[in-house]
Amino acid sequence: MAAFLWTNLSVLNRLPRRLEPALPKGFVLADTEPSPSEAVDQRARLLEYRGRVGDRLMILGFCEVPREHRITAELWSLEGLRRAGDLSIAAVADRYRSWLSTEDTSAEVLVSSIVTEVTRWLDSIV
Repeated sequence: MAAFLWTNLSVLNRLPRRLEPALPKGFVLADTEPSPSEAVDQRARLLEYRGRVGDRLMILGFCEVPREHRITAELWSLEGLRRAGDLSIAAVADRYRSWLSTEDTSAEVLVSSIVTEVTRWLDSIV
């Protein structure tokens, strides 16, 4: 069987259009790597939003690793990082989840699943 290659347009390139309307007021795109205009290839991609919830600076980050067919999202705060003795993602993140893509999973279905889950997270903190 031929190796499954992620041939859809990057999920992270599609995510902002669907996610940004659900973001709490004040959350802004802080970083994206590589930029959405760069060619889609098998390198890891990063997308990060920042915003304040009360007095907490919150970071909502995404990482797409095409070779592993994986998207990971995490929601965390600098305060959580400061109080964590263990610097693992489980200790620092308020919320964390990974999604795996298969040959049968379209990018739109994956984006919809990610937006639904992350919206739940955001609703729970505001």
